[in-house]
Amino acid sequence: RNRRTVPDIAIVCDGLMYYVRAGVLAQVTDVDLLAPTSLSFVDGYFVIGTANSTWQIGAIDDASAWDALDFTRADANPDAVVVVSALQSQAVIFGELSTEFHRNTGAADFPFEKVTSIDIGVASAGSVQSVEQTLAFVGHDRTVRMLNGYDAVRVSTNAVERAIEDLADR
Repeated sequence: RNRRTVPDIAIVCDGLMYYVRAGVLAQVTDVDLLAPTSLSFVDGYFVIGTANSTWQIGAIDDASAWDALDFTRADANPDAVVVVSALQSQAVIFGELSTEFHRNTGAADFPFEKVTSIDIGVASAGSVQSVEQTLAFVGHDRTVRMLNGYDAVRVSTNAVERAIEDLADR
């Protein structure tokens, strides 16, 4: 959901993006939209993750408008983007083995700039959740982590980690 008076509400499903504007559901048909696998909203921008280690931003406060040049690679580690998320004014790009943090600098060409990255990825897109103004997630090492600044602090017990490991579908 963006910041319009009557907000756009965006949905990503099966590599397509849809939005609801003024009660009408429409598919994003902009040819510059890459095939989205995940979606978030950061500082006025819809942010999508894609299957080829890239992420893209839409026009400010507009779910329907995308620019072919408004994308970048998550390149701290050559892992695939699993999910994008928002943490205050930052885009957090969770990969299979790493996580990148990008802040909005307001630059004209591409407003997000990488701040740092950490060597812990995410086990699954659905495990990333907002908790007490930070993010919690299941790491690629099957530990439950909570972000404390740019540190992914382990918060799970050995018993929880064994339970995660025993799941057929993590």
